[in-house]
Amino acid sequence: DDVAFATVSGKKLTVGAGVDGPTFGDGYSITLSAPPKADVFVALDIDDAKVKVNPRSLVFTPSNWDPQAVEVNASLYKGENNTYIMDSRMALLTHTMTSEDTFFDGIEVASVDVAVEFSADSVPPPKLEEVRFLDEGNGLNVRFDSATNQVDGAWDIDCAKLFKYDEYQFGTEATCSWYNHTVLKVTFSSGASIVPFDYVNATKDNAVYLVGGVLKTNIAGATLTSVSQYAEAQKPWNPVAPSISITAPLSVGVCDGISLDARGATGGGSRALTYEWGVLTDWDAETTEEADSVIALQEKLVTTSTVISLGFGDLLAGRAYTFLIAAKNYLGETTTAFATVNKLGSPSPMVLFQESQIAMVRSDAKTLKLDVALPNLTCTDMNVSSTALGFVWRAWRLDGASYVRDVPLLSEYTANPVSCRLPKDALNAQTTYWFEVTVGFADT
Repeated sequence: DDVAFATVSGKKLTVGAGVDGPTFGDGYSITLSAPPKADVFVALDIDDAKVKVNPRSLVFTPSNWDPQAVEVNASLYKGENNTYIMDSRMALLTHTMTSEDTFFDGIEVASVDVAVEFSADSVPPPKLEEVRFLDEGNGLNVRFDSATNQVDGAWDIDCAKLFKYDEYQFGTEATCSWYNHTVLKVTFSSGASIVPFDYVNATKDNAVYLVGGVLKTNIAGATLTSVSQYAEAQKPWNPVAPSISITAPLSVGVCDGISLDARGATGGGSRALTYEWGVLTDWDAETTEEADSVIALQEKLVTTSTVISLGFGDLLAGRAYTFLIAAKNYLGETTTAFATVNKLGSPSPMVLFQESQIAMVRSDAKTLKLDVALPNLTCTDMNVSSTALGFVWRAWRLDGASYVRDVPLLSEYTANPVSCRLPKDALNAQTTYWFEVTVGFADT
């Protein structure tokens, strides 16, 4: 499933030239997106005879496809009367990729602009080396290839000073701050639009564009400034997936509908998640009525809402349904949550936890509360001899990949049976627990 492409770490170079030859050089690297199936050859060509490129060709192999570096320097031309021409000039460095691996053969590799400067500086100005999304998706790390002067030396900086399209890409309230002289952190605000590079064309939707003429090295007396340039926004190294769960009863009576509630999902990286519902059954539709019922149910699940209400007639009595919802963030990470509901063949009390999932940072006191309703009898002639309800609470502890029943009975915490009042330190740290309550008629 890998996509074949090559990225160039620096697309704008600055090299120094003096009367005695090159004064400073610059460089960049080329990286393949995946290991090739055959050798990949990259030929480098420069349109300026006084600009030296080393090496002039690169070879990536299936066993060694690490990034490869290219160094560039330049000399001055002589003009009339054998005097040196000290004006700035530009050169274009291009790449041609060939391979017997058809995925890499002939793919386009970004060209590199080389600025030749007659300058007293001893090093080139900083250039963009890498732009990568934070794992949480709520910002970017922007890395330069050398230490910068941070524009004015301050650790916090107005994003607009450094980046074109800053409000469009990062949001109107985004912030920019330096980790150190080399790496800048961009924190998105609402309205951010930049997405990971799509490996086809760099645009203001998937690349960061540096404003030229602003940034210098942190060496005293530096005069050269970074030129305007861009770098593709790469996916995070370890992107965080969404977290989502479905609140739903384990079973409902024959006259009851259900509400599926998946609100409260996280992991969107300050942007909206997208949702897709589905349903699975462990039984086959054997009649036209059953088949039509499943089709109608699937149609009702075609929605982007996180809450779905189903009537009692939407589910067949005596059948189990597993509902699922897939939450996807803009980085492409997806998490799917499941909830199985049994539609009983007789009336039944309705019971739901008010919270389906709870995260605690320490073992404080916590109360688990229930919403409980008496059976709905509107669709049946059945009578209930007693409306008194009985409650049984149970709990399990997650051990590895399975839950174990070594948690004591919870009767001492459930004097009021519609809630479980857990005292401080009742739960162990760094442990996941599963709570379940069964509600039925007290006389049966």
